[in-house]
Amino acid sequence: MLTKHLLLLLPLFLNPEAHAFVNPRVALTPSPTILFAGFGASTKGGGSKKKGKGSKKTGGIPTPLKPKKQWDYYGKLKKETRVPVGVRIADDVDGEWFRVGHVKSVGGEYTAYAVLRQRALLAEHAKRLFPVQMKANAKLEWGYFEYGEDKNEDGSSVEWTVLDTKEFDSLASPKNAEKEIGFEGYCDKASGYYCNYHEGKLVGESVDAANSKYA
Repeated sequence: MLTKHLLLLLPLFLNPEAHAFVNPRVALTPSPTILFAGFGASTKGGGSKKKGKGSKKTGGIPTPLKPKKQWDYYGKLKKETRVPVGVRIADDVDGEWFRVGHVKSVGGEYTAYAVLRQRALLAEHAKRLFPVQMKANAKLEWGYFEYGEDKNEDGSSVEWTVLDTKEFDSLASPKNAEKEIGFEGYCDKASGYYCNYHEGKLVGESVDAANSKYA
């Protein structure tokens, strides 16, 4: 019996740093995995709840639209007539209009809705194209004009149709709303917005070309 105990203690004499008693079950048990919220762990209360469609509007303000998505919708409305759109500074004595691009709507029946629903995109692009004229706090008006109209006596295009943002909620809208309207701005080389290239060459319409064409 004494010989057996000596054999058990022999490793301690040979290696002083060795542990005399090791529980193999503890040693082989892997450490528990730590989960963080959003990376596999459930959040308190069973996870976040998805908002319903009705929550997309808060206080009557429409959900912001994304430029690329509306440009894609514009491209899908191939058979529809494009309508020139622009903005002007409300308190500007000259009342100069700044063309920013075109809108389309399904059947060509929802131009006013297309302009006002996408007015934030028009305003943002106006600031890219006309950074000097478009002050940060400038109050804007939105409008459009139709092709094929008669010219004024001075040779300019007919007056623009000015839209009132207060009338937005009463406007007729397409069945699928913003999915059936689109906006394409004039190419802005500085930012790359709305620029098309073919074989390495820029083929998108610029605001200068548009002004000379539709003046």
